[in-house]
Amino acid sequence: MAKKIISWVVLSVLILIFIVSSSSSWMKKITEQRWKSNNKIWRSDGFRYGDLFYMSFLSNYKIDKSWNPKRVKKDSSFIDLYIIGDSYLKYITDKNIFAGVDNLMFVDWRYEPMEISLRKNKKNILIFETTERHFRERFHDTSNFKFQFVAKNKRPASLYSFNEIIRIVNQFLFNKNINQNLEFNLFDYPIFTKIKSIKADFNESVFSRHSPEVSMADDKSILFLSTTTDTTVTTSSFNSVSEKEMDQIRMIADVVFQHYKNFGFEKILFSVIPNPVSITGYKNYTYNNLIPLFENQKVNFTLVDLYNDYSKKPVLNNYFAGDSHWNTNGLQLWLDKINAELLK
Repeated sequence: MAKKIISWVVLSVLILIFIVSSSSSWMKKITEQRWKSNNKIWRSDGFRYGDLFYMSFLSNYKIDKSWNPKRVKKDSSFIDLYIIGDSYLKYITDKNIFAGVDNLMFVDWRYEPMEISLRKNKKNILIFETTERHFRERFHDTSNFKFQFVAKNKRPASLYSFNEIIRIVNQFLFNKNINQNLEFNLFDYPIFTKIKSIKADFNESVFSRHSPEVSMADDKSILFLSTTTDTTVTTSSFNSVSEKEMDQIRMIADVVFQHYKNFGFEKILFSVIPNPVSITGYKNYTYNNLIPLFENQKVNFTLVDLYNDYSKKPVLNNYFAGDSHWNTNGLQLWLDKINAELLK
């Protein structure tokens, strides 16, 4: 009888874990809580020590992932700042690091749109921030473009369309991140980190073998996401970009700009954060020049360039060795450029 009860309890727990792992919204909440936690049993080491360390568990790339941007001295706060961004800014949303900002609203590209109402007594400024690896997919097709800030009570009709409902159901039943989520919920705990790291170091030192999710720089100083080095995918810095595609991106950018200009934003900034491998190069591959090609086009956005500045310094000046994101120096350079634009 006791064995039967235990079996049912274990089965119920596993089913619950599977259901939770299939839900993007639940995983978002759980992930954020575990990333922020200092509990030595519950916390996730993936965020704490770097996402690329978490993918590879190579101890040489274990970092203390944190940012310490400068706070801005403010004489007045006259700006309402809205940001559509991704993981580069998701956890860096202190309004005091932005010049003249009274109110800061951030929405992630990957999540549901946010309803807003612009205040007429403030200068409303919008920033688009996207990592280079997702730039092409986000500006690929106007019919699928997600307008992440929407007017209150005017959510896009597409949100309620049959296709959207099917997409949500498929996302739950056939979540493409299900294996990653199950790994996170079952095995991403501090007790397993050391064991995984010992195994990963052994495989790398003896067999020169590491996780296929990461690529190693030629001088082994930094790890890259494999999706940014694989020449067959559009997230790669070495996947060729046609003139036709660049024209399509520019056209979509113009449509998006006009949409938000009509919405009421006085100024709209756009910034593409380079893939670290775009700065260093990889093997004998040729950079596709995605960022320079885009920034040389005539677009209505005010462009905030990082590629040229980052290219002047060693990659580790602006990026972590064991994480796919910028470090404090890289972030601060971006903030300095943004704040200069905010005060113009």
